[in-house]
Amino acid sequence: MKAGQRGTILIASLRNSPSFKLIRSGYECRSSDINLGTKKSVTDCYNAVKAKGGKFFIFGIRGSQGNKSGRCYLERTSASSCKEGWERDSYNFYAISTAPVAVRDLVKQCPGDKFYMSCNPRSYYIKFDYRTAIVSAYAPKL
Repeated sequence: MKAGQRGTILIASLRNSPSFKLIRSGYECRSSDINLGTKKSVTDCYNAVKAKGGKFFIFGIRGSQGNKSGRCYLERTSASSCKEGWERDSYNFYAISTAPVAVRDLVKQCPGDKFYMSCNPRSYYIKFDYRTAIVSAYAPKL
């Protein structure tokens, strides 16, 4: 986008973007869990866990403890540190993010409740529409 132009570009569609973080590879938490079946991808597992209201999950991998590829479990622990303790196994442990990380990482809140990439009034700025989950970018007139 050139200076003086105004337009909408899709930077991130948060509604369809998975928001989870790998916490520990090759381990599972010793908390109780719910078997959600076999999934084709870690994103499919994330979606199943999120639909059940879960905050943590494990996804099976091919590892030293055997081939558990695709197995998906909602972990019933209360923290990503897994207070129940860790067990070495062929799973990766993930936490589901509750914040829209993509937008938070892109912008700063400036005076007047506007969100900018920098608080310099001549910089590009963005607007986030919570209804549509679309981020718009605008270039200032010089």
